[in-house]
Amino acid sequence: MPRYIVRPFHLLNLPTVVISEVLNHLKNIDICILRTTSRKIRTIGKLSARRKQTYLVGHRRLDLTINARFGKFKVESGARDGTVALYAGYDINRVLDITSDFFDYLDIYIYLYIIDNHSDKDAKKLVEVIVTKGIYVHYLRFDGEQISHELFREMLKCDVNELRIHLRTQHTVELSDIDLMVSCKCVALTRITIPSDYLNVLLKKWQANRNLTFFSASGMALTLDKSIILEGTNSEQGSEEYNFYIKCNNRKTALLKILHNSFRLGNVY
Repeated sequence: MPRYIVRPFHLLNLPTVVISEVLNHLKNIDICILRTTSRKIRTIGKLSARRKQTYLVGHRRLDLTINARFGKFKVESGARDGTVALYAGYDINRVLDITSDFFDYLDIYIYLYIIDNHSDKDAKKLVEVIVTKGIYVHYLRFDGEQISHELFREMLKCDVNELRIHLRTQHTVELSDIDLMVSCKCVALTRITIPSDYLNVLLKKWQANRNLTFFSASGMALTLDKSIILEGTNSEQGSEEYNFYIKCNNRKTALLKILHNSFRLGNVY
């Protein structure tokens, strides 16, 4: 029997019409990943992804992790069959280009980490795109020396499951930020100062329309006034002087803890 040697061939060596047909038989995730590696496939793959988006059957959610650390971006996609490194570099426009397909065509979980990034401008661009497209963010963490108010507000606007912002210098919120805070689900803030009267507004808004399941703010640059925070909330004193029980409009009860410079609302039951 004659033996035949099978040699691999590069997809890009095929005619454009053949590449398009091949892509039509691939999963959306595979098309999106291929598009990050080739300008030629970027155009053809866009059409194929559009044709396939109405025929998604049995698809599963994909994890997309974006790290912005010291000005460098790292983008990875992951599913049950492994993780794929999509980009590592300093070009925010390249990051936006790579992630656009994932945002548009796939059911994704985003994990976004912004750690000591040199430019709030680049991070703000990325968060703005996420907000504009209404992408669900499973976890968003910001660690840094300080944060611009514009980026802070954009993060609060995200459809985010868990938001954590940790600063090394103080940042003071504005009253208009409270509406954004109560629309989040889980928020943890460090060295972000919220005056007592603002926290009173937050509690009353939470009671009227409960979205928050957990909220904490610690390391604030002021001493909190419990009487101002609790005014008009019908709270009940707990077993400790800093613990209180408070009910929202669906009659569920939350444990509220107020210390001299920290505030914690959680343990809803």
